[in-house]
Amino acid sequence: MHHGFWATVDHWRTWESFDGPVRAQIVRDRELTGYTTAAIAIEYNLTNSLPWKGGFARFDRVAQRVNRIAETVEDSATMAVKRDAVVELADALQMDFALPAVPSSAASKLFWFVRPTGWTMFDKHAFNALFDKRSENRRQDLKDFYDVLIEMEFSQLGETVSMLAASDGISLNGDRVLDKLLMLRGSAKVIRETRFGDDLRRICRDYLESANNSALAAVASRLEDVLSVKLLRTLGH
Repeated sequence: MHHGFWATVDHWRTWESFDGPVRAQIVRDRELTGYTTAAIAIEYNLTNSLPWKGGFARFDRVAQRVNRIAETVEDSATMAVKRDAVVELADALQMDFALPAVPSSAASKLFWFVRPTGWTMFDKHAFNALFDKRSENRRQDLKDFYDVLIEMEFSQLGETVSMLAASDGISLNGDRVLDKLLMLRGSAKVIRETRFGDDLRRICRDYLESANNSALAAVASRLEDVLSVKLLRTLGH
């Protein structure tokens, strides 16, 4: 079993345990709140890039900033439009809280929870799958990352993954499956990051055994070859 299989299982695992419930709460609230912002920050380990001093009110302020920018973008907007919005959000968060660095990853993750369609998160492992190394300019890395995804028609590929899974009776967010696949491939490229992939596969293996979900395993197996072939061809490998 290779990256495509474990990417599918991990997306399902994280959707069931965290992403799905939090996304549903945001839909009910009709906006990001301080509570959901704090939950995302903890789950996605954003504590180093978002402000923590000043009490819980700071999460309310972060949520308000995300909501203001998200209000200008439809969920059906293109990845290019969302890329520009997230660059704006990252710059605004840095200025609002006098952060030492542009919180590019945090901005992309928070934005996904309010405008998920056709969007994916910026992550160092996913970045490593597309580039040999990161620059000193986080803002430019963010833009370059999404420019490559746009060029490779990432959103269309994600829709294909979702449709293939749906034909087998499983509802998956194809964009996030591809995100997990990029993360696994990226971690495999950097020697010091290989433990990330090893740990993720172990967690997914334990989850699959405990969940006893044969339908998920079947879909993951079917998608494995499709994901690997399509993504490798798109990346030119």
